Amino acid sequence: MDLNVLQKNIEPGVDRFDLEQNIQQCWSMVEDIKLLNESVLERNLSTDEISNVLIGLESLYQLKFLKLWETFETLIHHKKITC
Repeated sequence: MDLNVLQKNIEPGVDRFDLEQNIQQCWSMVEDIKLLNESVLERNLSTDEISNVLIGLESLYQLKFLKLWETFETLIHHKKITC
């Protein structure tokens, strides 16, 4: 998947609460990993099934972290936060 196509949707209405929300969404990775671990142990997932879940998680979190980064860049661009 080419994530460059998804970049740079700068929205002036973005604020620090959007950034916080994006950070929280990325933290759900921990819960997703726990669920995968439980499924591996309790359901004896095959290597293919585990691989498919991991590929899906990789794609999902690339999108979530891209959205987080774009929100951060937007806030910097509009001087709502400084580095």
